[in-house]
Order: sequence, then C-alpha cells, then structure tokens
Amino acid sequence: MVFSNFGALNCIQPSDLKEVVQALHARIHRGGYVVLVVMTSFCLWESIYFLWKGKRDKASRRWRRDSTIFETQECEDLNIWYYSPRKLYTLFKDYFTLHSIRPVGCFIPPSYMEPALKRKPLLLKGLFKMDRLTATLSPLAYLSDHFLIVMQKKENG
Repeated sequence: MVFSNFGALNCIQPSDLKEVVQALHARIHRGGYVVLVVMTSFCLWESIYFLWKGKRDKASRRWRRDSTIFETQECEDLNIWYYSPRKLYTLFKDYFTLHSIRPVGCFIPPSYMEPALKRKPLLLKGLFKMDRLTATLSPLAYLSDHFLIVMQKKENG
C-alpha cells in the first residue's frame, strides 16, 4: 500500500503525475492499494470565505486549469495544482481500479479559518459531527477541502 496525505500530490503538475502513477504501478504488488488525500479543485468553504472578504483571486484559485502560486515564508513559493476526484482518477485508471472516494473537510472549514471558529466551540463541534455523518457520501468530495481516494492495482497489471 502507498499512502499520501494532505496535498503532497498537489505539488506535482499533471504531466509529471503520470510518471508518479507509472512508478507506483511498477512498485506496488498486484492487488495493492494507493490511498491519497488530495486538495480538491473546488472548496465551497474557501470560495464563500474569500468572496465574503472581497478576495476574488483567492476565492477562485482552485478553479484554474493551470497551477496557482502558494506563497510561504518557510521555503520558496510552491506551484499548486488542484484536482477533482474525476480528474485525478483519470490519471490512474489505466493501472488502478477505483475503490472509493470520500470527502475530507466538507463541513469543517480549511485550517486558516480555525482561529475564528475557536470562539464558537458549539458550531465547531456540530461541523465535526456533520463531517463524520457524511464521510461516506462521495459526491461531497467535489465540495470539500480535500478528498480521500482509494484505488487498487489492477489484477492484470
């Protein structure tokens, strides 16, 4: 099994990600799994939050077909590519079969909103509960901050 958590693959452009898929295929035993947590190409919370703050560029940064720059103080700026569950699976489908797609953080807002929500513990508790109750509803993966996708190496691979 291979596991990648919270957006590591978002730092890889689609053309290079094909090489990653081929490398995974070569190294994973037949029937093995790939479990990925990836930032989605549309996050409802993020869009609403930044539109409300009047920051249209940030509200729409995930909607772009090309990369967006993620500015950081710790290291040099990163190019980030956002994937929908369908787009990501399209890159893997020749070598892996889809097992499941699940939302991660559909009701819980992105971490940069945490300071505001800490002042509203009952709301935060309710949002966590909603996330747990809807964790198996695949369509919500298209609206969440991240999605979890599980794929299995094809038997003929």
